[in-house]
Parts: sequence; structure tokens; C-alpha cells
Amino acid sequence: MCEEVCCEVTGECELECWCCVEVWVPDLVCWWEVIPYEIWECYCEIFIDPLEIITKIRGKIFPLGYATHPVTVDPTAASAVFDITWAEGDLDLVLYSPNGTRIDPSVAANDTDVSYGETVVDKLHMAMYVIYQNIEPGDWIMEITATDVPIDGVNYYAIAYQISNLTLTLSTDKDKYNQSEPINIRADLRDNSTPLTGALVTVEIQRQDGTVDNIPLFDDGTHGDIQPDDGTYSNTYTNTTVGGQYNLIVHSSGTIDGYPFTRTISKLIAVEMQKAKFTNIYSDYGTDTDGDGLYNYLTVDTGINVNSAGNYTLVGDLYDINGNEIASTYNHTYLDVGNQTISLNFDGLQIYKHGADGPFNISYLALFDENDTLMCCRRDAYTTSAYNYMDFQALLVEFTSDYTDYGIDIDGEGLYEYLIIDVGVNVIAAGNYSLMGYLYDANGTEIVWATNFTHLNIGNQTVQLNFDGKTIYKQGIDGPYYLKYLGIYDENRKQIARVLDAYATSAYNYTDFEAPLAVFTSDYTDYGIDFDSDGLYDYLTIDVEVNVITAGNYSLMGYLYDVNESEIVWSIDYYGSLDVGNHTMHLDFDGKTIQMHGVNGPFYLKNLVLSLSGENWTLIDYIPEAYNTSAYNYTNFVDPVSTENEVTISGVGLGEISLIVSFKDTMPVFSGRYSYDLVGINVPQRPNNFTITASEVKNLKVGIKKIQDNTTRIWVTQTIVAAEGKATAQSDLPSPGNYHVKIFGDAADGASEVDMELTAVKKIKASGDFSLSIDISGFPAGKYTVTAKALNGCFTDLTLDGLPLAP
Repeated sequence: MCEEVCCEVTGECELECWCCVEVWVPDLVCWWEVIPYEIWECYCEIFIDPLEIITKIRGKIFPLGYATHPVTVDPTAASAVFDITWAEGDLDLVLYSPNGTRIDPSVAANDTDVSYGETVVDKLHMAMYVIYQNIEPGDWIMEITATDVPIDGVNYYAIAYQISNLTLTLSTDKDKYNQSEPINIRADLRDNSTPLTGALVTVEIQRQDGTVDNIPLFDDGTHGDIQPDDGTYSNTYTNTTVGGQYNLIVHSSGTIDGYPFTRTISKLIAVEMQKAKFTNIYSDYGTDTDGDGLYNYLTVDTGINVNSAGNYTLVGDLYDINGNEIASTYNHTYLDVGNQTISLNFDGLQIYKHGADGPFNISYLALFDENDTLMCCRRDAYTTSAYNYMDFQALLVEFTSDYTDYGIDIDGEGLYEYLIIDVGVNVIAAGNYSLMGYLYDANGTEIVWATNFTHLNIGNQTVQLNFDGKTIYKQGIDGPYYLKYLGIYDENRKQIARVLDAYATSAYNYTDFEAPLAVFTSDYTDYGIDFDSDGLYDYLTIDVEVNVITAGNYSLMGYLYDVNESEIVWSIDYYGSLDVGNHTMHLDFDGKTIQMHGVNGPFYLKNLVLSLSGENWTLIDYIPEAYNTSAYNYTNFVDPVSTENEVTISGVGLGEISLIVSFKDTMPVFSGRYSYDLVGINVPQRPNNFTITASEVKNLKVGIKKIQDNTTRIWVTQTIVAAEGKATAQSDLPSPGNYHVKIFGDAADGASEVDMELTAVKKIKASGDFSLSIDISGFPAGKYTVTAKALNGCFTDLTLDGLPLAP
């Protein structure tokens, strides 16, 4: 059987054929062995673990001739196999033992340890073999006699194996290498499991280009050998500049129990042609990016020869002439095939700060492909031109490692509002700077961060970082505290200097600091509210527990997100005065908006804010990721009825007219409170006025959220206390835009419903024909009362969407 076989590395192809021999070895197995052979002759070898090849001989024998071949069987052998294969005619095989005893088929017939066999391999090839059990160690002779062969002779192949516990194995650190990548070779020599030391072990490396190298393998704890005298022989082969297939053949020899032995094993590995490699062409120069006459970078250009286009990363380390590291950098870029140049920009600030003149040394240079596979590397790759370190951009400002810390009590109550850390800096160039640092506790947990934006003059000075005392108290861990990730930035927010572990403060008790006014207790519950028992939730309510340390007026605000991290809806609760202790505040998220969003729960409460209400709202506590709700389907919530998108008012007149739109609705009472959401309403250009009146209530609160230019603005009214069960909120200040209005409060005792009236007034100035379209998206569907009132002048032909409208 023949077929064309191609090498994956070189692409070369040749015709190979196979022949098979079936052999029986007592106490072993029956196997088939398939080997390649040239078309005019077939040499079939027998391989089976743990068979070890002792001798392999190719020869030619003529009529009446004979040939002898010595075979040394070592003491580790329990059995041996002797085999000859030839193409035509008839050959005989006889063995002679170390003591001269002749072993032929007649002897084998009376010796159970010896088996003779003959077989026809195929129509042209024959084989004869002898299997010898319990074989005597020593020097044996294979005698081959030509009994009937052609006049021009016949080619034969003689091979001897021994079944031995003395084994040689070969391994490399991998099977495929890049060009110029070293190959770590390891051979293990064992007698059973006992290491065999003191052997002579070499490896023959046959390369694709036909060249051959030979190197020794060592069992001395060096040359890549981990431990001496352990039967493992190692070395590193570095001459891998040629791509292609490498055949590693390990030869081992020595003596055991006074008998010589040899073992051979081979392995094929592939050395792939490099995608890219260094050309050893370099250049360097200073780069001044801001035109101030100082180099921002030392640029080193590196030549690369690219065989395969793709993304590459060049990494380099810059050292001074004394071997001290200055800077490291990298460049990730796409390279086309051919000779290319990659630039490495070493930071001029680091060179200046290092304070050593050039020339500088590129001590390490490495090129990686897009899979982070090393293509090539160089030690001491290049030495730059001479530079003065003062040629490079000086540090604008640097830390001096001078720190002090202290607490500050602003109101004289005996507790610190802030922990102050003064940071020493040396300013080389005056300007506007910002300092930022993070405070950590002894457990490595971040407590709070602080920043300071300030103008600094030239010279040594201190910059103050004020860390919030309430946050330190809330952490509940005593000091000392640790200033980390300290950075200073220029006015363009470019980092100039940074210290990872800057300073440890003095010892403090967390109770030395002022306690926060209130904190979240991390106790949450969620549930749906169905006002009208129609089986659909009007609201998703999340109860949030707050621990009030100082009584005051507090408001709660939070946002509901879906599993895709998209915001769904916002809610707010304003409680007015809360006494000291634990209180439950409520966030009622509009069910109509959840239904329209169209994503199932669970939902996520985020950006939870607790504020102290008053003339100036003060942030008290904040949790970015607060709570995950139970699972809900968005179809569990009420399906809103949408209004028309806009109405149009037109007419003829001269003067000013007031357009009044009124809407009434009923709000159910739940748990003593009421809530109503108007989502996505559009407020027209000023002048305009809005009035909200709620009846059967104790109070009225209105929260307003406006989205403008990707910025969210939120207002909350003070609590409007009802007079005789009625409360009114009025404003003529809303600017044009899209709003979410939340109307909520406490219902009167015993009330089951709250009546609400919403009135919007829009003033129009006219001089002749006029027409005004008003977007009413977001207003609830229902009956509206629309009236027009002339404030001055005269108006006729007033219509609302084409219908007459009486002035």
C-alpha cells in the first residue's frame, strides 16, 4: 500500500509504502506493525513497548554467502526478538549464545524458551524471526545464510530487540517552537523505577536544511538539569534559526552489572518560521511634544522584519549605564509584511527624575504577536546616544514624603468633622494642580477619598486632604488609617506623580469622629401594590430602613434598573421630620413605566441617596448598589393608556390670552399614603404656571426630575401641610423640557381616596393670526377642561384641534 505524504513544516512530499508483519510473542500480545519502505525493498520492523532496539542492520547477501552480526543483550533483558526481512529467495537465521551454543530450529523444537517463525509479508517479501525467553545476557551472534538467492544477491534488514526494564524516554518542553527559541531537552534513563546514573547521553539534532548538531545531556544539576544524579539528563539547544522539522535522536550508553548497554530514542519537533523578527537596526532621538524645548520622550526606533502581517506588541526596558532601571514602555501596533519600524517612547519625566545622564541602554527588548506569543527578544539590544538628563521634561511637582495628620473639630463639640492629612510637595512649575488620595482601614478596605484643587507656587509646601469624619465613623474601624493611591494632577487632569502606599496616620478611635446624621441599615423589602384589585400592580414598592442618629427632615431617592443595567424609573420619598431611631421609608416605583419598559425582573435598586432636607440639601448617605428585588414579569404591572401627542390652539387676535387646562383624577390610599406619577410630560416655553391640589390629605409633596442634555436635575418641594384637608403646590418656574413628576404624601385619617386636580396655565401673546401646538405626551388619559381667557386685547375664531373654543 502506498500514498503521498507531505511534511507540514516544509511542504515537501514523497511516496511512502507500508508492509505488515503479524508476530506472536508468548506472554505478550499479538500485534501488527506498519512501517514505510522503499518500493524495491521492504524492511519491516517490530515495535512494541517495552521492546528496546539493540541492533538495526541493512545488508546484502549473495548465493552461498553468509553474514554475522554481533548483538549485545544486557542483564536487564528478560526476552529478546531477532528478526530478518528480505525481498526474494530464501535465507536462514541461526543464533550463537555468549557461550557459543548454536540455536537453530532443531534446538528450538526442544527448548520452550525459544520460538522460530517464518512468514510471508506480502507477495514479494518474507521474514524470519526468533523469540527467546529468559535469555542469557552477553554477546550474541546473528548468522544469516543465503540458501537460495538470485545471482545478483538480495537486500535484507536485520533487527534485534530486547524486552527490558531499562528504558530511555525523551521529552521537550513543547512540540512547536518559534525560530531562535531555545529547546529544552530532557532524557530519563531508568532501570524499572530506579534512576540510572553515570551514563553517556548525547542528542543528535537533524535539522530541515540537512545540517546536524550534537550536544551532550547532563545529569549534574546544571545545563537546565534540575537535580544532579537523578537519572534525568538535560540540556538546552539554541541553534533554532532555521525553520522546519527537527529530528532529535538521543543516544545513551554505559554498563550495568559489567555488561555494556545502549539505548536510542527519537522525537520530531517543529520550528515554525517567525512571523516577525528584529533586524538589529535602531535609532534614537528626543521628542518634544509641547514645544517647550525639553524632551517629553526619548524615542527609540526598532527595525522589524515582518513575514506575517498582523498586530504586534513591542516591549522595552530602559536602563542607565550603571545597570539601574529607569523606565519601561510598550507599543501595540499593526505591521504589514516587510521591513517596518516600531517606536518606543520612554517617558522624559521618569528620565529626569532618575537623574542620570545618558547614553542609556535598552537592556531588554521583546516582540509579541496578537496572541501574546513571544516572537523574539534581545538582551542589551541597543545603546543610545549621549543625553543630559536635564534635556528631558522636568517634573512639574513631586512628593517630598513629608506628611502630618490631625483631626479638626469645627463646631467645638469635641468630635472631629474631618481627618486632615497634610501632604508635602515640591513645586518646580507654578500652576493649578489637584491632589487626590484614598483612606483605607487596617483591613485593607477603602473608607473615603478626598481631593483638593489648588494653585501652587514654586517651592516646598503642603497640600491638605480633608477626609470626611462621618464616613470614618460609619466605617466603624479604629485607626491608624492608611493613605493610598496618592496622586497629583495638572490642570488638564494628567497624572504627574503617584504613590501607592503613601502614609500611615496616628492612632484614632472611630468614635473620635462626628457621627453621621442618619445611615441606611441595609434592611429592604419589596412588593407590588394593586390599587383597584384588577390583578395588576400600580406600583412596585421598596421599603428602605434608615437609622436616624440626629432628628431632622430627610428625603430618600433611588433608581430602578433592569438586568441589562438600563434605568427604568426613579422614585423619591420625603418624610419631613424623623425622630431618632429606625424608620422605614418607601420608594414607590411607577408600574406604568415598568410595564412600558418591557423587561422582566428581578430589578435592581441603585444610586440610593439619603439627604437632609432644608434650604440647602445635604447628602447624608449613599449606596451605589443597594438591593435586588424579587422576580417579576413586566406584564404584572398596569398597562398605561396613552394620550395624544399634542393639541393645537389657533385663532386671530391682538393682545395676551391665557389658556387654562384642568384635569381631575382620584388617587387610592395605601398604608396611609398616596402617590401619583406623571412620566414624560413636556413643559412648553415660559411663561407658564402649574398648580397641583390634593384633597383629603394631611400634606402634599411634589418631586420633579428633569432630563436635559444627558444631565439629570431633581427638585423636591418642602412638605405642604394641608388646611382643612386640602393642600396646593404651585410653580411658575419650570423651564422647558421633559419631566417626571411624582405627587405623593400622607392621606387624611380614614381617607380611602385622595382627589387631585392638576391645572396648567399657558400665556400667549398674539398680533394677528396665531397657532400654538402643545405636546401633552405623558399626561394621563381622561377628560380635560380647556378654557381660554383674554387678559387684554381682543380675540376671535379660537379653535382647539379645529373645534370652536370660547374665549
